[in-house]
Amino acid sequence: MVPTLALITCGAFVLFLLRGDRKRSPGASKALWLPTIWLVYFSSKPFSDWLARSGRSEDSGVLLEQILLIFLIASTIRVLSRKEFSFSRFMKNNGPLTVLIVLMLVSAAWSDIPFSSLKRWSREILAIMMGFLIALEDDPREAIPCILRRTVYLLVPLSFVLIKWFPQYGSDYHSYTGMKMWIGVCSHKNSLGQLVSFAAFFIIWSAFRKKGAGVKRRKISLHVADAMIVIIALWILKGPGWYSASALIMLVAGLSTYFALSWTMKRHVMISPQLLSAVMAVIMIYGTLVVFAGMLPSNRITSIVGRRSNLTDRTDIWAGLVPMVMKKPVLGYGFGGTWKSLTWGDKKVSPHNGYLEIALGLGFTGLLLTGVFVLSSCRKAHRELIRDFDQGALWICCLLMLLLDNIVESTLFSFTSILTALVVWLTLSSTAKTEAMDTRQGPDIMI
Repeated sequence: MVPTLALITCGAFVLFLLRGDRKRSPGASKALWLPTIWLVYFSSKPFSDWLARSGRSEDSGVLLEQILLIFLIASTIRVLSRKEFSFSRFMKNNGPLTVLIVLMLVSAAWSDIPFSSLKRWSREILAIMMGFLIALEDDPREAIPCILRRTVYLLVPLSFVLIKWFPQYGSDYHSYTGMKMWIGVCSHKNSLGQLVSFAAFFIIWSAFRKKGAGVKRRKISLHVADAMIVIIALWILKGPGWYSASALIMLVAGLSTYFALSWTMKRHVMISPQLLSAVMAVIMIYGTLVVFAGMLPSNRITSIVGRRSNLTDRTDIWAGLVPMVMKKPVLGYGFGGTWKSLTWGDKKVSPHNGYLEIALGLGFTGLLLTGVFVLSSCRKAHRELIRDFDQGALWICCLLMLLLDNIVESTLFSFTSILTALVVWLTLSSTAKTEAMDTRQGPDIMI
């Protein structure tokens, strides 16, 4: 198939999926396209990267991004003002998140580059504003799956086409090993791995959710299309021999948790909120301590997924960044501040650990506040699990996948990653109109 025909076929397939989505979400307002556009953009390459790969100047991409962000901010403010949005009520009901956002803002005062820190903070606050839009929908529980379907339906098929027919955009070479890797619509194999692993999890969750929720039967063609999305996602996840091991673990953990929760619910047994919070806390503590230990306690974990015990040089990166944390352990170097990111050769590298990145930016104070927010969100997710099992299970699985992924990747410190944004949106939307909705009978046994 010639590249142009492949792109046209992909466009037709996406339009078919979006048309089916419109029928599945008849109550979704037009305002939901704003968080959809936001999520699609931040889940893919920035405009400057697209232009650079096409041989054009990156400056035009920066200008396009600024125009897009200004459009999203202005449009969101307009919608919120029309709906008489109460900012104070939402912030009061989400105290841990509010305190964390305020610390991010205040930390610009001790950042080496305060203006850049404020610019980055404005991006984070835009993610919060998108959560406000979702919370003000007539049915926030249906709004989030609608946004996720649109994002998955667009980005997964497009990634497949870019990898197969437009390698200048869909493929790259690993900066350390030089091996070929698939990046699709993203900037790196790891971000693509997170995208497609979550896409596979979400479509599978949606399939089982429809069975339990009594939703009207869909056309067979739509079921086949969803199955194709899962197949494409799994094909991309395997990579050209160099895949994202963390994304694979994230997918397995998410599906295992979802089916385990379903199994216990069918037997009228519910995990206790204390046990659930303890599991999340242990993962965060483990993810933090492993940085200072410099390696995973067991080499079996790395060998199972085909990785070396040094986690593809991550332990060397951690060893270089831990002394920097200890120089400013309380408040860090500021949100988005120049904590002199470690360079490998002539390239800057990510900390490859979300907990380490938070400690670098906001110190152990920020890490503690992040933990408080996560546990607060976890408790709300447990309440949602009793009220609406499918939504609560999605929430809990996303929290688990996010925390596990950040042991070897860095996405927790930004609300612009798909999993972090989803956790924030679920947290914010849980405070809106839940009292007026019907609740289910809770399970008979609590463990």
